[in-house]
Amino acid sequence: MKKSLLSVVGIISAAVLLASSAFAAAAGQIEGGDIYRVKNVSTNSAFVDPATGTCGNTFQFKVRIHNPGPDALNNVKVVATLPTASATSHSSKVTVSASNANPSATTDTAGITLAKASKLAYVSGSTELLDANGSKLQTLGNTITTTGVNIGTVGVSTQQKRFVQFSVKTECSTPAPQPKMIEVCDLASKKVIKIDEKNFDSKKHSKNLNDCLVVTIPENIEVCDLESKEVITIDMNDFDSSKHSKDLASCEAAPVKPEEPKKPQPEAPAEKPAEVPAELPKTGGLDSLVAIVASALAAGSVYAVRGRNLLG
Repeated sequence: MKKSLLSVVGIISAAVLLASSAFAAAAGQIEGGDIYRVKNVSTNSAFVDPATGTCGNTFQFKVRIHNPGPDALNNVKVVATLPTASATSHSSKVTVSASNANPSATTDTAGITLAKASKLAYVSGSTELLDANGSKLQTLGNTITTTGVNIGTVGVSTQQKRFVQFSVKTECSTPAPQPKMIEVCDLASKKVIKIDEKNFDSKKHSKNLNDCLVVTIPENIEVCDLESKEVITIDMNDFDSSKHSKDLASCEAAPVKPEEPKKPQPEAPAEKPAEVPAELPKTGGLDSLVAIVASALAAGSVYAVRGRNLLG
């Protein structure tokens, strides 16, 4: 009888221990899956993953906390990472944990794709706790991206769902400022130069460029004109070595060469004097005239006789 009683007590104790164990193992759960999303507030987009935008836009990250049961979740904590480097693509990771969750934590990621490289900056005072309908329950601290925020207990049922959201702003990468260059007159060299405006020194520079206008007086020089072989005066800036020589000796008269003796030309043959008929002997007076006429008639007779002979 005693032995049987001990056996019954043992069975009951084992059942109690088993029940206690089962009860102790019972805990709440943190729903996993696609629980983290982001939207572009500047363009009033929907919550998506990833969201798109450009530098200067404001984005809002939002995580859903749902407990399927069987027990309520205690000391629920939410912490998110926030990249700080300048980039065109950013990814934030959220972790939801509870002291009695089974498993103890769950994670998810949400991203932002930008048209221009930018940094993400947390917007102070933007972390809020919302109810299942999206109504604001309270403003949380600014520690969600560092040590996290504690939202307390999350009960079992869809009406006990909670949301935690926070905002970031994309900061455009600012290019290095370019120096503002200005033209000035350098008073020492009298030349117009460009300098960074911040380096302007009124003792060295003048913004009046006319201060660099230098009136130059032409400097005349004497040269030998190589073509005319004359010494002329020209502006030094007009000097041309192909036309001029600074060696005035180049214009000295060249020595005159002695003329070569001319070769004697052969004399032309003398012309023969025209033949003059022999003078008739002078007989003087009328006698001479008669003699001449008679001589002519005689000669004519001779020629006439010869002519007839030839014809006859």
